[in-house]
Amino acid sequence: MFTRVHSISILNLGLYACLFLLSLNAAAQESAKPSASETVIFGRDIAPVLVANCIECHDDARKRGGLSMTTPEKLTSGGESGPVIQPTKPDESLLVRHIRGDEQPRMPNGRRPLAETTIETIAKWVATGAKLDEGQSATAMMTSLAWSPERMTRDRLSRMSETDRRSAEAAEIVRIMAGVRPNQITDDAKSVQSTDHFMILGFADQTGSKRLLASLEKARSELIDLLKPPADHPLQSKGRILLLIFQKPAEFAEFQRQNGFESTEPATNTIGQLGRAWPILSIAVAPESLDFQAGTAAAPKKSRSKTTKTKATNQATPLLQSADAMAIEAYTMAAIETFPKAPAWLRFGMAIVKAREYDRDDQYYLHLKAQAAEFGPRKVSGDWDQRSVLFLKDQLPPQVTLPMAYSLIDWLKASQPRRFPEFIRELTAGEAVLDSVLTRYWNINRQIFLSNWTSAMLRSPSSTSKKGR
Repeated sequence: MFTRVHSISILNLGLYACLFLLSLNAAAQESAKPSASETVIFGRDIAPVLVANCIECHDDARKRGGLSMTTPEKLTSGGESGPVIQPTKPDESLLVRHIRGDEQPRMPNGRRPLAETTIETIAKWVATGAKLDEGQSATAMMTSLAWSPERMTRDRLSRMSETDRRSAEAAEIVRIMAGVRPNQITDDAKSVQSTDHFMILGFADQTGSKRLLASLEKARSELIDLLKPPADHPLQSKGRILLLIFQKPAEFAEFQRQNGFESTEPATNTIGQLGRAWPILSIAVAPESLDFQAGTAAAPKKSRSKTTKTKATNQATPLLQSADAMAIEAYTMAAIETFPKAPAWLRFGMAIVKAREYDRDDQYYLHLKAQAAEFGPRKVSGDWDQRSVLFLKDQLPPQVTLPMAYSLIDWLKASQPRRFPEFIRELTAGEAVLDSVLTRYWNINRQIFLSNWTSAMLRSPSSTSKKGR
């Protein structure tokens, strides 16, 4: 599953960070040159260059020389001088001749010439037939076919050697943290540790960070086995996911501000995105959560567990999760979010169910189940039948959705273990498939499904037994 925890040498981080960021900056203007044995990828190597350097003058409005490059079809149709691409014949193609300077004016007109490596790549694309990537349409907008800067960065990282990639990731995680607390950059750089798929910073206890990394690797393997994403899915990325841990709320808030995270979820102490150029997770933990690691620390203090006796609506002090559980929650939430049509209740529910598997104490999760019943069928005011329908449509506030989502997913996992993995996989396609899934799996409709879940909530607020870790 993973080999060993790697420590990163601080001596190389600063220099490597500068060199790598400079290379990425250059890549924003030019395409990445494929090796001689690599196939040119239109979305990666050609479309971004055309969008950045050509479309400004060759869109449908300006159409200089009668040529539009807004779609591949319009590009190959050519302009006033005829076709600009002769497939398999780069030396006869006007596109190649103009960017080389063999024909005047040299393109892009009035701008810095393209790099020689970029020109060679475009010539190679024409020489190999000027083909689009599999699944691409010639009528699609060029801007939609061009890879995003984030995807370009992920691709560049994936083609690095293991040593260079790990150094680049370590430089990035230190750079991010340095933006939040620059006075601690030396100590932070020394604390970076990684495994095959994760890198962590902010956990001073090296033993604890190794244990947390091991938990994340295990959870990743389990989620990939459950969700079965395709090979090019973000969950299958070769790069490492960067995990930053904060103990000061102000630092966590500043991290979110600097890195484009919005605090819109109910559990704002765990955030993450896997579709970024640098996949990131971050958690804000109380000092007790770092001590209270799964299977290692003493049971929670009585002062913490007492809060479970307070009604959900009057809860003032949040119950604690271990740092392991919080990291697993952030990762699972981000993993489900890579399926854009997956309903929020699936994302929230799976994240909490998965976190619970890696936590030692059940009090937080028992509280959530009691809270779900309070918000749900036991709520004095309101129509539960109507509210449950709105819940499945993601039309309830997040702070209500989260405990109810946990209750639903936990109930399904316990009551339908055989069909549970298939149910989760199918629902990543969206709430719209729920009715057909219920009919095929259990021959029931949505109303019966909600009724069965309601009965389970009313029978007992306590959660089902969980596997030990």
